[in-house]
Amino acid sequence: MNEPDETLNFDKGKLEAVQIGGGRVARALFQPEWRWSSSVKPIAKTERCEAPHFQYHISGTLHIVMDDGTEKDVKAGEVSLVSAGHDKWVVGNEPVVAIDFQGAIDYTKHPSERFGWRFIELLIQTGGGRTEEIGKELFEHKEITFVARTIGQFTIDLRAEAFVRNSGELLEIIEEVKAIDGVKDVMWSEIVEVVGRKDPPYELSATSREQHAEKR
Repeated sequence: MNEPDETLNFDKGKLEAVQIGGGRVARALFQPEWRWSSSVKPIAKTERCEAPHFQYHISGTLHIVMDDGTEKDVKAGEVSLVSAGHDKWVVGNEPVVAIDFQGAIDYTKHPSERFGWRFIELLIQTGGGRTEEIGKELFEHKEITFVARTIGQFTIDLRAEAFVRNSGELLEIIEEVKAIDGVKDVMWSEIVEVVGRKDPPYELSATSREQHAEKR
């Protein structure tokens, strides 16, 4: 992290990102009096921060306010999972340092500006014991190419890969997934440019293989 591949500077803060294994991890540094709505909003040109975050907090206290009014202070040693649609600011005189494993690299960009070629990962929280059924229903969606259950996580039950052509399709898919019975929350990870992709390295059942071929 001390030799970042990319550095993004803004008022009272910066992000330092490294690329590893096809993904990106960013270290965020926010000085006292930093606030997203005053420091980053003029650059992002959105009302709220639209980047989801999965962060480990190293120092300082960050106050997060969601669009639904939920608020929380996150402190050093804690992990936060924050969906799109929020504001946040530094509390007190100690700078906030956090490692973001999800959305920080797209911090100042509107969703319509983030697309390379259009692969996204949906992070889905389920309820009511319907995780497997929801996974099967997701796979019937023509834009979704892969669905997996997560292991050892408390807030994310399913991960799904999808290909979309624009931000409108992304928002449409998210709304459709949210409407599935048993889905409690949906987030999406960084959109990346796809330069090539092979079929999954696992065997599909005969029925699934036929369905997969039809969708392709």
